[in-house]
Amino acid sequence: MTKLSLVLSSLALSFILLSGCSSTSTAQFDDENIIMDVVDTQVDDLGISKTIRVMNKTGFELDDLTLGLGYVEVKSENNSNNYMEDLDLQNFEDISLNKGENIEISFYHSFDGHKKSINVDNPQIEFKGNVIDGSEKKPFNMVGSLQLFLVNN
Repeated sequence: MTKLSLVLSSLALSFILLSGCSSTSTAQFDDENIIMDVVDTQVDDLGISKTIRVMNKTGFELDDLTLGLGYVEVKSENNSNNYMEDLDLQNFEDISLNKGENIEISFYHSFDGHKKSINVDNPQIEFKGNVIDGSEKKPFNMVGSLQLFLVNN
């Protein structure tokens, strides 16, 4: 073999090896790209209803979704906050959100005679499920004040 054919063969082999390697996705899941918006809120003497739109702008499919919504009860004796035990969890098993899709979820929370002690302006949420990344399912969980996750926070 001549030097030229040896160099060309080496270059061709390098090209084949490099182009044959599979590329890995560099996309990273970021829960900040799960955006929420309050579509409707109705309050009366018996309770509060709230409809929340969840927008999936993550670039990933989400499945096995659960969204819980609860309210903080303000204790009048020392003005400290105490989370209510009931988060009104609604399970959406076998429901998924594809990239760019939205879902609207409605909640109703009865005051049970505690209307004056419940902070209706700042509900707490828990949103959890799985991120589908290729053939893997990776769990995620978002917890905190709904205000943190709103589109215009």
